Amino acid sequence: MRRTRPNALLLSTAGTDNHPQLSPLFHWFRRNFWMINPEVERDERARYTTKELSGPRATRIQELLRVADLGITGATVVKDGPGRDTVKLTHHSAAGDVPFDWQEESYGTRSWFALLGPLLLALDEGAVLLVDELDASLHSRFAAEVVRLFHDPYANPKGAQLVFTSHDATVLTTPSGERLLDPAQVWLTEKNKDGATELYPLTDAEPGDDEDLTQSYLAGTFGGVPALLEGQIARRLLVAREAGTYDGTGERADGAGRD
Repeated sequence: MRRTRPNALLLSTAGTDNHPQLSPLFHWFRRNFWMINPEVERDERARYTTKELSGPRATRIQELLRVADLGITGATVVKDGPGRDTVKLTHHSAAGDVPFDWQEESYGTRSWFALLGPLLLALDEGAVLLVDELDASLHSRFAAEVVRLFHDPYANPKGAQLVFTSHDATVLTTPSGERLLDPAQVWLTEKNKDGATELYPLTDAEPGDDEDLTQSYLAGTFGGVPALLEGQIARRLLVAREAGTYDGTGERADGAGRD
């Protein structure tokens, strides 16, 4: 008898039904695959990082805030009602250190702070961290340093893995020429003629050992870039504006030029 619904996954159903063979596999994925979306649950991640400021990861969180060149000199947990904590980040200024309320921080600063708790937890647990749009609200150098953390055997002794999407081509090759990722670690997406998205590995393009991956990607050598000419968007807007000026009879729709 079919147990899975048309809109349900096999492993999800097996986990719900406590299937003796498949349930352990379902729970492994649930425990070890953690998803971060820049538009979803950021406040929850920020609360988690705030809680971690009172725990064993506090020193590393403080250090990652200071080293990020955001002008932050420290973070302090402030009681904001019964059972509710908020954080104030202290910034360096000519007048001395000044604490900012959370709402006064930039979107990028809040995104970096919210990422730190889950990131350090994944490194400590040896989990797989899935990040959609790693570069969202983060400078490209921040994104590069996150990638380096997972490559560093001292920072990542348990072999945690980072799987992320990005529109930032500098994660392929840094300005100094360093390859952050091996071509075998990179997959590209491209729309086919039917509008469906195809996924393929960068190794299919057989890049050279010394090839600048960022430059080649931006030049369209590997595919996976929009089929868009320079200045095309502005030209399309001009055409659309001119087309909208007329009513289809050869006369201006706004009545200009009529007797």
